[in-house]
Amino acid sequence: MKNTDLVSWVDPGLTSGIAVWSFAHGNVIEVKEFDFEELGCYLDNMPVQRIGWETFKITERTAKLTQAPWSLEVIGMCRWLALQKNWDVLKPAMPADRAPIHQVDALGWCPRGMRDDGMSACQHLLAWLLRTRLAPRWIYDTISPGT
Repeated sequence: MKNTDLVSWVDPGLTSGIAVWSFAHGNVIEVKEFDFEELGCYLDNMPVQRIGWETFKITERTAKLTQAPWSLEVIGMCRWLALQKNWDVLKPAMPADRAPIHQVDALGWCPRGMRDDGMSACQHLLAWLLRTRLAPRWIYDTISPGT
């Protein structure tokens, strides 16, 4: 992975959260919450990147949830943009794959006004960095003090 790569994680829904990691900066450079159109415009103007999102599995229970149509539309838009722009698509993550909120809070990534979708995107981004072992040492030191 080049040190200029951006990695974006999206928490899809009626309002979608996005957290953007920059390898050049070695940190999160942006956390936002957008509606569908705003997110599409934002992503369309991003430089080359990798993108991942929280998956939405359709089951008898989840099909009845009110966010189902919006989550699926956002995922479809992200996939389409990734194909059009030749971005790497990361393996979608299950909702339970998120890092704990207290770890994101320790890193100071998510502003207090974004405790839902923006936080979820940050949690998924952190979990991905840890799973792939691409997290810099300072992250481990911050979320696991004394170890």
